[in-house]
Amino acid sequence: ADEIPTELQVVVEFLNNQMEHVEVIAVEVKQYAREGMKTLVSRVIGQSAAKKATREQRQWDEKSFFAELEKRYGPKEVAVVRRIFEWGNQKMTGIWWGKGKVMGSFVPTLDVAGTTHYLASVWTTGGVEMQFQHMAKKAPFDDEGLRLEMLARLNAVPGVSIPEDAITRRPNIAFDTFFDEQALDQFLGVLDWCVEQIVGT
Repeated sequence: ADEIPTELQVVVEFLNNQMEHVEVIAVEVKQYAREGMKTLVSRVIGQSAAKKATREQRQWDEKSFFAELEKRYGPKEVAVVRRIFEWGNQKMTGIWWGKGKVMGSFVPTLDVAGTTHYLASVWTTGGVEMQFQHMAKKAPFDDEGLRLEMLARLNAVPGVSIPEDAITRRPNIAFDTFFDEQALDQFLGVLDWCVEQIVGT
């Protein structure tokens, strides 16, 4: 806008202070004209708050993640997450740790032919987030039919019920779904199947 009123500036700063994963910026562009010449002068509002949020990010790792998990949940939840973490260490090529100020996360990653694949992310807030949204952008799961097959395999796990339209999003599965060891084994089997599809392409 050519002028950012004080009220809007306050809103921008407020949103930047409240939202961890979103950056809000207002750009004020003033125009000056003189003797047939026009000059545009810009001013960015909200950037200082965004930089402050960046400085306050927290780099999670295995120790801090599981310490936070133990504060929030009981031994059953921790055991479920530990199994998923161990699966990632054994079957994937790496573990990516999040930088959330409050919420911790990790993502087992699979590097194949220069492409990094994500199947699921695990959060200290209590769930496993299936990464359909990201998978849809990379072969072989850019094929909708293959994502639907993955969905069917997930929904065959006792306690899992993900709607069909979620194959373009990141649906969440609660930790307590996997208290049943058989359900957890079946879930990890679905992830194994996903790895086989990727490696086989």
